[in-house]
Amino acid sequence: MSAAAWARDRRTLAGLVVAAAGLAVAHLQNRPLVESRVRADIFEDPLGHTPPLVSLTTVALGGFRGLIADMLWVRSARLQEEGKYFELVQLADWITKLEPRHAAVWRYHAWNLAYNVSVFFSDPADRWRWVENGIQLLRDEGLRYNPEDAPMYFELAFIFQHKLGEKLDEAYPYYRNRLADEMTRLGLGFAMDFDRLAGDADARDALRTRLRLDVGRMREIDARYGPLDWRTPWPQAIYWAHQGLPLADSFHERALNRIINQCLMRMVQEGTAVRRDDGTWTYEPNLALAPVLVRRMQEVAARYPDEMPFLHAKVGNLEEVIALTGVWGDWATARMAHDALREAMGITEEEPPEVFAALALMARVDDPSSARVVTLVLGALVQAEQWRARAQFVRAMRWEAAAQAWYEAFDARLVSESARRRLSAPPLDELRARARHHVREGQASGFPFRTDVDLLELMAVFAEAGPPPSPAP
Repeated sequence: MSAAAWARDRRTLAGLVVAAAGLAVAHLQNRPLVESRVRADIFEDPLGHTPPLVSLTTVALGGFRGLIADMLWVRSARLQEEGKYFELVQLADWITKLEPRHAAVWRYHAWNLAYNVSVFFSDPADRWRWVENGIQLLRDEGLRYNPEDAPMYFELAFIFQHKLGEKLDEAYPYYRNRLADEMTRLGLGFAMDFDRLAGDADARDALRTRLRLDVGRMREIDARYGPLDWRTPWPQAIYWAHQGLPLADSFHERALNRIINQCLMRMVQEGTAVRRDDGTWTYEPNLALAPVLVRRMQEVAARYPDEMPFLHAKVGNLEEVIALTGVWGDWATARMAHDALREAMGITEEEPPEVFAALALMARVDDPSSARVVTLVLGALVQAEQWRARAQFVRAMRWEAAAQAWYEAFDARLVSESARRRLSAPPLDELRARARHHVREGQASGFPFRTDVDLLELMAVFAEAGPPPSPAP
């Protein structure tokens, strides 16, 4: 053996001896370090029931996981700035494998899938696949590793409330159809029989496995905020927001409460799913939630008495409830909301709720939103059917004409093709058929019909003479 080869072997042997000594020292120091971390409350429990790849990276890379994850975060920020969202998908997946307890990356990754990547596709089915992937990422994986992260509950609730519940994405009807179909297959619907559901082991397991929904918690949510139609997006938004409340700091507590409030308001306007003959779904008001919303507004405003956003939301929502329940003839709830509104605004003078309902309705028919137009038009058509059933044909014709005028006024505002795809109301003939169904099946008679009140007549008086002066606070 040459001298050079002998020297190289000696250096190799020396390196191996040093490495072995280092490993021995590390082994001797490991237990004291672990004990110190436990005493300092910085010990990270092992991840339970993890996929093999996560376990491998956790054990093999050890402390280098954080360094590699930081490098990938820097790269992901650059890709975000460049709008390269598809590359971000794989990068974020690597980061979640390296740092599964890093809650921010799960939230970031899910948002990217549901909002950024999905809109690159024009086909609604392709979009839904990415939106659903974002939901599953948070619900099925992110919360599994971060069950006490309140912001993650917020993000999950927000996707249901905003991406599926609002009409900002042109593919939202497809999203809602797919969700309603799945809920129906799983046996969910309106005014659920939770005793039956709790006794059906297969149904319970399917809900737990497929949607991570617990029947006991669903029962609690429905009892507090219902009756809910679980075929719509908003009950699941409330479910996850409610789950996050006990874990939330002051900021996220308010954010989660706002989601619950907004979902209740939207469900009053369009919270009942109705399946058409062609298999698609349309949405009608769930006026049974109007009293629930009134009580909720009072409860939340009392919790945050000095915060103007909650007071403004309370006033706006109560005004909306008075107008919508008035046009449907639910005067008990209209009076309840009117009393709460007078209290919130410090009004001491008496004012009939019918007068305020007429004024609130005038403001809304002049500026109908896509969420309320169906409630207003359908309520007017129900009024027409109720008056017609009592042989009051002139009043019936007036309400029919009002419904058509409100419908056409809203339709005329949809000037772009994009707005028509997102915001168009169901055909007027379909709403007429639904109104006849409501009256025929007794669904509009949960409250007594009053023949001594006709909002259209009050509105005509105010339109001609001007509204009465507002009571002084």
